[in-house]
Amino acid sequence: MYSGVILKYRDKCLLCKRSEKYSHPNQWFIPTGKIESGETPREAAVRELYEETDFELSENDIEFIGTIPVIQDGKKSNNDFIYIFISELTEPILPDLDSATDGHEHTKCGYFSFDEMKKLGLDDNLQKILKKYFDFS
Repeated sequence: MYSGVILKYRDKCLLCKRSEKYSHPNQWFIPTGKIESGETPREAAVRELYEETDFELSENDIEFIGTIPVIQDGKKSNNDFIYIFISELTEPILPDLDSATDGHEHTKCGYFSFDEMKKLGLDDNLQKILKKYFDFS
């Protein structure tokens, strides 16, 4: 199981581009990672966000909005999924990939509108949950 956080600022979402050296190379996604033994999905989401971006939130700062299946090699996993949380920011905060423990997993990050996100080739399931939450048409 995995857990990730959508950081929303106005009508934009923070996305990070995966390094070609790691899983899902060159794909844009929200900060996400595996849930560790004994950890709740909420705890994992906050930890992974910090490890990947050096941006710290409390568990009270995020809201659970749903799950999406994990896609491996273009195929949907029947047993694995990602818990998705969201946090609405009052100002855009850019990740510090150089300071983040796992910042090397990404090559760059930025805030994107839904129209811009569609051009990045996002995972269909992530795109669906973003569309639903952001209420884009």
